[in-house]
Amino acid sequence: HFQKAQDSAPCVIVVDHLDALAPTRATDRHSDHAQRRVLAALVASIDRSLRGGGVAVIGISDRPDLVDSAVTRRGRLGVHIEVPLPDADRRRALLQIAGADRRVVDDMVAQSEGRSAAEVLRMEVPAEPADREAIGAAVQARRAGRRGGQ
Repeated sequence: HFQKAQDSAPCVIVVDHLDALAPTRATDRHSDHAQRRVLAALVASIDRSLRGGGVAVIGISDRPDLVDSAVTRRGRLGVHIEVPLPDADRRRALLQIAGADRRVVDDMVAQSEGRSAAEVLRMEVPAEPADREAIGAAVQARRAGRRGGQ
């Protein structure tokens, strides 16, 4: 994919779950040989892509402390941006944007303590009563359309 990115430059490569792909090497001699080969290949690919120009590489990790320093050193993925977990006000705003029923938002804010914004948005969000009615009507109309078209 790195070569394809270079051929398509300018472009951005996003490597998600970087901690799983390039975990910190063990300090003993018994570290997994395959893991070291994957790390070496990743580092070489990043270096080639960055040297060629026109390609930006972004690594994403929930656990940056577990990513090998060979990947995160200056000149590779040397700029680190931490996105903190959302506080209660931000979680409330996310839930409201997602359409959560105002009557349950405070409970959901409390339940979502320690979760990322993505995890908050993946929570099952009870809809406002008006939304439930509109959704119910849309489902019934769709079902009626299927019966009529068969």
